[in-house]
Amino acid sequence: MLVYLVTCFIPDIPHPILIVYEDQGSAKSTLSKLLKRLIDPSVIEVSEFPRNTAELIQKLSHHWFVFFDNISHLSGSTSDILCKAVTEGGFSKRELYSDDEDIIYTFKRCVGLNGINLIATKPDLLDRSIIFEMERIPKDKRRLEKKIEEFEKELPGILGDIFNIISKTMRIKPDVKFNVLPRMADFALWGCAIAQAMGYSQDQFLTAYYHNIESQNKEVVYGSLEAMAIMEFMKDRTEWEGTPSQLLETLKKTADNQGANTDKEKSFPKAANVLSKRLNQLKPNLAESGMQIMRKDGSGAKIICLRKDAENTILTDQSSLSPQGSSLTTDGTTDDSVIDVESLPL
Repeated sequence: MLVYLVTCFIPDIPHPILIVYEDQGSAKSTLSKLLKRLIDPSVIEVSEFPRNTAELIQKLSHHWFVFFDNISHLSGSTSDILCKAVTEGGFSKRELYSDDEDIIYTFKRCVGLNGINLIATKPDLLDRSIIFEMERIPKDKRRLEKKIEEFEKELPGILGDIFNIISKTMRIKPDVKFNVLPRMADFALWGCAIAQAMGYSQDQFLTAYYHNIESQNKEVVYGSLEAMAIMEFMKDRTEWEGTPSQLLETLKKTADNQGANTDKEKSFPKAANVLSKRLNQLKPNLAESGMQIMRKDGSGAKIICLRKDAENTILTDQSSLSPQGSSLTTDGTTDDSVIDVESLPL
């Protein structure tokens, strides 16, 4: 979170979408307001989600950092717009009172979302995000809104520290090296330098970042009925081959045997071609979870091949969501000498 905060003062790089979620009373909105005051002060500290695409694009164009409050659902098209907004996308709309003139928007913004549930479900949106699950504040730890005045007194000093960190970061960044670039590589590169400027190590930051990426990946897999059906079906197998239609029927039976009702479940594919498209979206996340999806031409039909990597495959048991043991190094491999992510001050 500290590294992300400082990167918001670095222009011209893609910034991950900050996603904060948990039950009521976990200070999600308060955190959102404080970040807005620090990064991009405005009378409007948190925003309602716009009613249509044009309003969303206009809202994004008017703010450097915009935090959308209490989001309960994101459509596929809205997810696509947010992905483009943080990685520099171009948008256009017809100019008012004209028949042919366009207004062109192009920007690269910092975006935050909060809600009770993790509302980002599309794999490409989660790929561009960092997620923070908050904790409900105990009754004896709650504070009055008036206490935020203490934050206002500290604000100039906090900003001064941020700019000092950026100054140190600019000297450190040219020496930052990677074996393998993670997702959102520009953010990771600046993040390593910022972490070092704050007194942490590159490995400490990357361990925390890879841990967050792993959490995102599992959210995608556990949030997809068809992905979970694949993991369950392949639990006692290493390989399987068949047509998309055969796989659809297999996954339908597997999911129904696990208590789902695929006929009534709107998100579950009802046709083989829809399943093929869904697998294309899930393929990177399933690969990260140890499940390879490949395609080959059969005798007059397309064949889908499933292959399990036993060393990396996640379990369908929810207890596997909390990684234990060794941590990740800069190249994504495990190393027991790297500090445990749970103990990081970050």
